[in-house]
Amino acid sequence: TFVLIPFPSLVEYSVGIRVGATVLVAVVFTLYLVSLAKIKHVKVNVSLLQSQARFGFKNWAQNLLGQFNYRIYPIALAFTLDENAIGIFSVALLTIETIRFAPDALCTLLFPELMSMNNQSTKNHAAAQMLRIILVITVFLGSFVFVITPKIIPMVFGEDYSSAVPLVRLMIVGVIVGASYQTLTRFFSAINKQTYSI
Repeated sequence: TFVLIPFPSLVEYSVGIRVGATVLVAVVFTLYLVSLAKIKHVKVNVSLLQSQARFGFKNWAQNLLGQFNYRIYPIALAFTLDENAIGIFSVALLTIETIRFAPDALCTLLFPELMSMNNQSTKNHAAAQMLRIILVITVFLGSFVFVITPKIIPMVFGEDYSSAVPLVRLMIVGVIVGASYQTLTRFFSAINKQTYSI
């Protein structure tokens, strides 16, 4: 992104830099974990591997459907409207990402905490408490973005995208409601009930 600001024509190089940086971080992190684990003998536990694969597949299906639901709108608009509408929608989507960041981050922290709890009622209480906290934070962020959007969008993207403001304000409601879904998906994953969120 920082490369594209001064050099908008270097899209391919920017993507290459991002992919390369991601691979580098993944390799370094993996090597670091291996060094911490100090594994001397590797033994495959087939039953454990099967249960992990089943759990992982359900999580993958849950995440895939969530991403499909979130990304289908620009694709659908591309087939029905012109590029100006797609640009306005993309700006609106990018703006509300600033609100989605908080629930995503907090839910990522919630999942390992829930997994470490053995008592089901403790899990229920922790998820309910986190749901309230996330809703309060999301409502606060949504209200803040609702107020500043008419100033921020023309300043960042230009006056041509001012028509994205009412769309952002409408989508804020969806983001606030979606925060509950994000929290509950982590909860269902922690209790191995991903089919509820799917």
